[in-house]
Parts: sequence; C-alpha cells; structure tokens
Amino acid sequence: MSALIKPTLLKPGNQVMIVAPSGVVSDDYIQKASGVFESWGLKVLYSKSLFSAYHQFSGTDEQRLSDLQEALDNDEISAIICARGGYGTMRIIDRINLSGFNKKPKWLVGFSDITVLHSLLFKAGFQSVHGIMPINFNDLPLSAKPIEFLGQVLFEGRIDYSVKVNPLNTSGTERAVLAGGNLSLLYALLGTPFDLDTRGKILFIEDVGEQLYHLDRMLQSYRLAGKFEKLNGLIVGGLSEMEDKKRPFGKTAEEIVASIVEGCDFPVIFNFPAGHIRENYPIIIGSETTLNVTPDSVKIRFE
Repeated sequence: MSALIKPTLLKPGNQVMIVAPSGVVSDDYIQKASGVFESWGLKVLYSKSLFSAYHQFSGTDEQRLSDLQEALDNDEISAIICARGGYGTMRIIDRINLSGFNKKPKWLVGFSDITVLHSLLFKAGFQSVHGIMPINFNDLPLSAKPIEFLGQVLFEGRIDYSVKVNPLNTSGTERAVLAGGNLSLLYALLGTPFDLDTRGKILFIEDVGEQLYHLDRMLQSYRLAGKFEKLNGLIVGGLSEMEDKKRPFGKTAEEIVASIVEGCDFPVIFNFPAGHIRENYPIIIGSETTLNVTPDSVKIRFE
C-alpha cells in the first residue's frame, strides 16, 4: 500500500480552524495555541460552538457535528485543529460527510479521542497528524519540541526522529504506511466501518490511565482479531499513568505489549515520545514510514 493522500502543506496566510468534537473547551488554553499559530503566519478561526457545553461535551452532538462538518467543507480552511480530546467523537462519526473534504483535503490535528477521526480519514485515504492540541500548549514552553515539530509537519509534510533505545525493542528495517492512535479507541472501533486493516502496515499505539489487566484485555482482543498478523512494524508510544490492582498483574505495561508480539518478525519500538505524555511528538498517520531499529539506535522517518 502506498502512502495516503497528503493534504496541501500550510503556508503563511492560510486559515486554520479550531474545533471541539469531544470535551468541554476553556478559553485560557485556546489563546496560547492561537498565538503560536498566528506567529507561524496563520489566521486562526474558531468554530461556532467551540465554547459551548452540554454536560461533559463541548455542545450537543448536533452542535459538534455541525462545527466539524463546516470545517471539513470550508474551502478556505487549510487545517482543522482539534481543541482537546475527552469523549464524544464516536457519537457523531457515522454522520460525517467527506464529499467536500475529498475535493480539498486539509490537515486534521489531534490525538486521544481524535483517533476516531484519524481512523475515518485513514479509511477514506487521507493523511492526518497525531499531535498536540491547544489544551496541551499551556503545559509547554513556546520552544518545546512538540510545538516546533508540529509546525514542521504542517508546513513540510515530513519529519525524522532519532529516539532512545529500549531493551524491549525488536531490531529490523521496514517501510510501510502508518496506522493507529489511541489503543482504547482502536479497540472501541473493532467491528465498525472505521476498524483499521493493519495488514502490511506499521501500527502505532498509545494509551493512558488504564488498569494493566484492561490493557492486556484490549491487546488480547486486538490479537484475536488478527491485528498483529502480517504487521510490518509496531511503534509503542506512551503507556502512561497505568494502574494495577491490589493483586498485581505481574508485568509492566511495556512488558504486556512485548508478550503479545513476542517472536514477531517485524521491528518494534517502545517508549516512542508520542501520546498522553509531555513530550508528545507529532506523527503522520497514513504517511510512508521507515523504521530502522538496531540494538544501538532507533531512527524513524514519516513522509
């Protein structure tokens, strides 16, 4: 499978829109992110219901769907920035119409609950950016790598990383299309029209705040669904804030993943800096991705 369609790269003067398909949004973190985007020469627009609230959601399903649909359809918008994760995107995903987006693809940025949108676009044949959202900007200095690298990805459409070696890694070299995102959402999408075909792909997973036994259960379910068969590679991002029961599970989160892919014949990378962690580097879902993993080095290219 060749790389999916890459949206037109950003350039100064382009318009971007901040939308909120999931949790409630606060103005204080939107402002810092907007300032960064404006410093890149971009014009920042806010979706109509960005600051709405309906229980835990940033507006009703209808409001969130309408805002997202408008951003997807608007020819003058060059990128859609999701304000935050939380929960809510699965409630509207089956009502999204991509006919307008197909005519002018644009970058979509986010992670966590936004995995649902990454999966939608992946199935439709488009690249998107798994990266920090406005809610994360307040926790970072303006010089932070996740912010710098996000700009590089949006304006250049490619990026290279060299990351730390992990003793659980599996060595190998591979080149294939990248798929994936937050494991809880990938697991939730099993059996739906947005379920990913991982055959021949490099899979990326990350998660946060799960019980270790639940992490194992999701991975076992993914294994039983054949998602680790015929993989070309696996990138394991942050598995942060994992919890254990009074009677311990007996393995760390990383060891649980390692046991699932034990004996695999594809490269595996652990502790890649992406996910619900401070150093959340952007990656390009749907991009042609090259892994070069040795006992002494780990190099990754997204293009």
